[in-house]
Amino acid sequence: MLTVTGQLRTHNSRTDGIRRLLIFVYALSIKAEDGEPINDVLLDGLICKEPVYRRTPLGREICDVMLAVPRGFHRADYLPCILWGRTAREISQLSIRDGVRITGRLQSRVYTKVTEDGVQERTAYEVSALTAEIIDSD
Repeated sequence: MLTVTGQLRTHNSRTDGIRRLLIFVYALSIKAEDGEPINDVLLDGLICKEPVYRRTPLGREICDVMLAVPRGFHRADYLPCILWGRTAREISQLSIRDGVRITGRLQSRVYTKVTEDGVQERTAYEVSALTAEIIDSD
């Protein structure tokens, strides 16, 4: 088993007129060790798009948030995050430029998208939040 400590980084890619957000793990250290596998992410950032609150067909509350996480040289990484339940409801009330600290895990999920060309299966990569708290963005 490997333990990787580092940063989640993003890059916008355009190919044939299609935009994709690519997510990378920038490894600062890698070491072999024993133990249980874990998938932990901690992000401090600013909301950079209006939160999108909705309910699933089964009634679960969800909020999608795009978080701008600053890094050196006046750059930022833009990470899609998904929040659930009461946390989703609370964070959905925030505005662009509000600060949030999210703990969670990096996940992928397959979903169906209806397009002009028909139904397509796509994969979304995002941080699924376990906890979220409002932080001072100054």
